[in-house]
Amino acid sequence: MVNRVPPNSHARQIHDAGDASAVFSFGNTLILKVKLTKGDAALREHKTLAFLSKQKLSFSIPTVLYHMEEPDRIYLFEPQMPGKSLNEAWWDMSAKEKEHVSSPVAHICSELRAFRTNVITGIDYNWMNSLREKRDDSPEALQKHCEELGMDCSTYVLSHNDLGPTNVLLDGDQIAVIDWDLAGYCPVEWVRTKFAVCRALDVESVTGDAGVKTDGEYRLLVERKLGDMGFPDVTEAYKRMWKIRSEEWKKGRL
Repeated sequence: MVNRVPPNSHARQIHDAGDASAVFSFGNTLILKVKLTKGDAALREHKTLAFLSKQKLSFSIPTVLYHMEEPDRIYLFEPQMPGKSLNEAWWDMSAKEKEHVSSPVAHICSELRAFRTNVITGIDYNWMNSLREKRDDSPEALQKHCEELGMDCSTYVLSHNDLGPTNVLLDGDQIAVIDWDLAGYCPVEWVRTKFAVCRALDVESVTGDAGVKTDGEYRLLVERKLGDMGFPDVTEAYKRMWKIRSEEWKKGRL
């Protein structure tokens, strides 16, 4: 999305996902999220937050102040939540603190796993079914792909699907989870597998020479703890799929 916010405005753009979404802050109190829908079948974030607001959770979530939906986009207003992102705090943490903070993230995944359905929702296409030649974002195509990877599709669990360090806020002993726009019901294997394979969940820091420093320890700590908690995975099958599709993609462009 094009940033048209004037430089002297009290509003500023704090996130830009190209032609998919953008996030704006108004001072230190208000957040506006704009997301292009393109007719997708993903769960609407305001509905996910409305459902979770009625549950007893160990973590905080944003409150929906107002939402509006147009044919091609969704507008969502939320209060700006207190705390420092894990992505920012990570670099000053000791090894013990890093180990400690990964545990509640794994437990959040476990809490969400308690909410189940027998219908998959159209979520997380770009990672779950990556490098596909033909785009088919239907739930039926996604379920078929999951079955081919060996996931159990007899029931589906609620998953945030984007629990990277920028979406985990630390405020003393309290943890908040933001950005629920990728949340949906998926095979339980995907919860742990995504932490194992998705480098978009790495901690990042912009270096002085305009480069980016990354650290994959956070997501791998969470993945390990999910394994200790009994979460199954299909990591090896996913990696084989990725390798085959990468080779096919390269051959098709020679």
